[in-house]
Amino acid sequence: MSSEGLILDVGCGYAPMHMPSKEAQIKLDIIRGKANIIADAHHLPFKSEIFSKVVMYEVIEHVDSPKEVLSEIYRILKHKGILELTTPNIMFVGSYFWWIVKPQKLEISEHIYGWRLPEIKNLLQKVGFRILKISFIDLERFWRPARIARIFILPRLTRHHLFIQALKP
Repeated sequence: MSSEGLILDVGCGYAPMHMPSKEAQIKLDIIRGKANIIADAHHLPFKSEIFSKVVMYEVIEHVDSPKEVLSEIYRILKHKGILELTTPNIMFVGSYFWWIVKPQKLEISEHIYGWRLPEIKNLLQKVGFRILKISFIDLERFWRPARIARIFILPRLTRHHLFIQALKP
């Protein structure tokens, strides 16, 4: 176990593009893939308050009930436990470009939800989390806009993903 305590990766992935947490001792998903526990994030098979940290990278947009999943994560986190999550940034300008060029791309997405910052922030706060950090990021597998574009355009429009770190008070 790490010095940080027990760490859980919810939705650790099976697709080669997914980047599971290297620090998580327990990896959970609904399919075997990289998981060592198979379970549904809506009903986590753990006692309350046992994890120091939960990571959920590129998952919240795929679940049927995001509030239920976040409530379950809140339940299993210890006091002062940390949640880290990422989700696609639906405000990314490249998304609009692809929608114009290839509108069918959006139709075959496996995403149930698309999140803007105010919506996901509000949901986390309703569940009881305190937001520690918010940033717009690019993951390695995605094209990065030219640096010059970022000087004139807000990061929330030029970054592919939203990263949030939240605390269970």
